[in-house]
Amino acid sequence: MPTPTAWRAGWLRVAARGVAVVTIAALVTGCSAASSAQSGNTRASTQDETAAPKPSQSGAATGTVRGAAPTAATNNGLIPTSELANVYQQIVQRYPGPVDPSQIVESAVAAVHEAGAQANALPLDLAPIDLLPAPVGDPARDWSAFARGYDLMVAKHPAWAAQSRPDRAIVRGMLAALQDDAAQLLDPTDLVVTGETRITGVGVIMSKPGPTDPPYVSEVFRNSPAAGAGLRLGDQIVAVDGNPTNNLSVSQVSAMVRGQEGTAVTLSIMRGAPPPTDVRIRRAPVDTPPIDVNVRQDGLAVMRIRSFTEGTPEFVQRLLVTGRNQGIRGWILDLRGNSTGTPETMALVALNFLENRPVAYAVDRNGQRIALQAPGRSAAGRVPFAVVVDRGTSSWAEVFTASVKEYRAGPVVGAKTAGTVGLVTQQLSDGSAFQMTVARMQTPNGTPIDKQGVVPDVEAVAQVADLQQGDDPPVRRAAELLAARPVQVMR
Repeated sequence: MPTPTAWRAGWLRVAARGVAVVTIAALVTGCSAASSAQSGNTRASTQDETAAPKPSQSGAATGTVRGAAPTAATNNGLIPTSELANVYQQIVQRYPGPVDPSQIVESAVAAVHEAGAQANALPLDLAPIDLLPAPVGDPARDWSAFARGYDLMVAKHPAWAAQSRPDRAIVRGMLAALQDDAAQLLDPTDLVVTGETRITGVGVIMSKPGPTDPPYVSEVFRNSPAAGAGLRLGDQIVAVDGNPTNNLSVSQVSAMVRGQEGTAVTLSIMRGAPPPTDVRIRRAPVDTPPIDVNVRQDGLAVMRIRSFTEGTPEFVQRLLVTGRNQGIRGWILDLRGNSTGTPETMALVALNFLENRPVAYAVDRNGQRIALQAPGRSAAGRVPFAVVVDRGTSSWAEVFTASVKEYRAGPVVGAKTAGTVGLVTQQLSDGSAFQMTVARMQTPNGTPIDKQGVVPDVEAVAQVADLQQGDDPPVRRAAELLAARPVQVMR
């Protein structure tokens, strides 16, 4: 049994409209959530760091990093050196794996040197970086030496710094040293898509079958300009204002579709055989609610949960109670594309389907294992349900799905999930953000989730042709399984 001191250090109780939630405060929620759903990307929630991280009590990093003051970097609109120091500090103190601080500093040096070389800088220009002493193994001292050299170089060549963005190169380099695909610098364009629940655009969510395929419409919001223009599920957007989309990311296409309210955008739509049809749509504000519900004729209801953000647990509880009163005989929880939210919010939602049991365990860099669990009971009692996922299902939606599968609480249908959990994302002052893993998530039985993903009980994928014909194979298979599945007494 942990001591009272250890208990307080490992847990944080948060009030959410009268419901007590136990969350993994020390590991995962060091940043406050500030984002909602996004379209077609696997991203964690965008969060703001409310306090500088404290020095680690163990591991490679000891002592507070003393970054140089943000002088020239601040004036040029770059990420201040103090923020770069914070990124470095979080990497060496919070990443749940082996970290060599000297290698992180060397990666930062190499990034600045490469940015200068690409701009054809002279050896004299690179001297403040090239003449840095080799790291001595003291994380704080090594960073301070690098920060002084970097600030000298930026102050000497402000125009180069503003154009080449060595600050972002430094963040990318330090994160790349972890050799973790989930550790990355997020472009401001991606964060705009990720962080808003009300956008100005046409009102669709897009997905891409492959990197060279054009995106297709995977969801059309009700009462949106896209709905009014007749866009349908499965419509392939092959061009935006005449610009081909096949080699662009979903976030890039989204940025092209969005724009100022009242302006028009022309989407070239392929529906079946060519040629495409041009559809001109006037942009307008569109709400992207975290949850939508569709009641089917067979007595089942599809609950589309786009994110586990603030207000989602209360919304889910109200829907379940209303559904019980109206005779809904089962729920299909559609978590496709769900990649944002917070662990405490997800745990409160899971309480309605898994009862008061651990949803997962977080393991920090020291091997400490902390349960993620929300106390209380379901507002609507036991209810038959199935979960639908795809490769865009990530973060806390994956954790929820893994626990559902392991407890055998309901069938999981769809495609293998992304395998990117235990992440935090911290906003930077230039509009970008860095993302990295801070805890390794495990199922209640100890199976790793991060980098593994969750394999569904039944594989089913919605192809473009299926959607164009009005069919959604994952939802259809989930409904079939619920119809044939006896209600299990939860253990």
